[in-house]
Amino acid sequence: AEKTHLRLSLASASGLEFTGLAFSKGDWLEGLPQRIDVLCAFEKNTWQNRETIQLIITDIRAAE
Repeated sequence: AEKTHLRLSLASASGLEFTGLAFSKGDWLEGLPQRIDVLCAFEKNTWQNRETIQLIITDIRAAE
């Protein structure tokens, strides 16, 4: 509601898709390039008896 967190849909070059979360980094959205590199940790997310892998993002930079 306060737009303090950033949630991204991410796809790797090989086509794998993940949801990425960056807590307290909502301000990163402005000026975010189309292609990025992320520093993250993998986390298992369980919601409504469904398990998925999500990325907890700690840093972002423009992809080279």
